[in-house]
Amino acid sequence: MGSVRIVEKGSDLSSCTDLSYRLVFPAADFDIVRFGKEIGKQIEPDDWKTAYLGARSSEAFPFHAHVYWKPEPKDSSKLMLQVDYHKTAHNFVADPNAPFAEEFFKWVGPFFSVPIVNFHLHVEFAYPRETCQVKILPLPLKVPYDGKSASVDGVLITIPASPEGVGSVWINITKKQVELELHADRRMEFKDFQIEQDIKSLSSVAASLVEIKQ
Repeated sequence: MGSVRIVEKGSDLSSCTDLSYRLVFPAADFDIVRFGKEIGKQIEPDDWKTAYLGARSSEAFPFHAHVYWKPEPKDSSKLMLQVDYHKTAHNFVADPNAPFAEEFFKWVGPFFSVPIVNFHLHVEFAYPRETCQVKILPLPLKVPYDGKSASVDGVLITIPASPEGVGSVWINITKKQVELELHADRRMEFKDFQIEQDIKSLSSVAASLVEIKQ
């Protein structure tokens, strides 16, 4: 095996593939009526209401967003808001009357009566397997099973001290990629929120677990 170096921290948006922001908060803190009127076209495929948001520039921010909201099933005094960001497909058509995906949290802030909220986040990064490998253990790991050799292709890692709010990381190896899903608990101040900065800070945690083959 050749020499390696750690993946560069604070890398660009290309290695991030998906983000899922999950907020649960008191319904009294949110103007859901005005929000529903101003977010643009929405559908109700199940018990969630859903809106789709495109980016101001797909070249600068190559994601679109799916926004979901509904009452918290076990506590009607609370609301659930989930915002999932996915890499934009070429055929994605944005609603021109909706807010831009990368600006959603600044846009939604005025609908809240509080300036800061807690949220849970899942964020996924992917690196090409031909050039990258897991730093902390040799995945895939060969283990004995029933007289044969089995392969451990994924593992859940608990992260000490929760850097950037990340408590655990699921690492998975496929034929083509090294995939990391980070689970984090964080705080958001709406007026200063920048999703690009969120991706950059979280990519530093992902990068600490992956190294580039040389």
